[in-house]
Amino acid sequence: EKAYGALNMKTQYENLLVLLGNSVNRQQNIALTEPVDWGAVLSYARFHKILPVILEAASQNSECTAAPFYGEYLEQATLATVEQAQKTGAFLQLYERFNDEGVYPLVLKGLVCRLNYGELCDHRASGDEDLLISHADYEKTDRILKEQGFIPDFDGITATQAKTVREVLYTHPESPLRIEIHFNAIGFENDWLAPMN
Repeated sequence: EKAYGALNMKTQYENLLVLLGNSVNRQQNIALTEPVDWGAVLSYARFHKILPVILEAASQNSECTAAPFYGEYLEQATLATVEQAQKTGAFLQLYERFNDEGVYPLVLKGLVCRLNYGELCDHRASGDEDLLISHADYEKTDRILKEQGFIPDFDGITATQAKTVREVLYTHPESPLRIEIHFNAIGFENDWLAPMN
């Protein structure tokens, strides 16, 4: 039974990857490995924060849409997509504000990777938006974020102190948008990484 469980898990993850490829690449033919455990596939998708992307393809399958839990997953996916679209819109407004003030942060990680999803970019939820700034821009960046209502996870960092900190997280009490300001993209964890910054 243990071997079957591991094999079934592997099969359902393979199905998850097929559905992901189908959604992102807009392929019409889905070759899933039977039997498809839709509960497992959608649960894995939710765990990996790609439920809305997976449902784009899975919703073409009548067995999936007939499952008693389908409506619950669809509602979760819809809410996640709407929230991500709102976060993306708020981020773009904030980025415009940075540019208006002469700060041009480099966008890192999730937001850039989500572009690979094409028109489904807001179907991939992000926990925070990552920006890389120069140490010289920290005080201006900090001021702009605070003026917009964001609160840093620790306050009072000077431009000099920023040289030894990897990032500062800013949250907003009335928005799900979280901004993580990075001062270096690689880190200081060892003697090999530190000089690369």
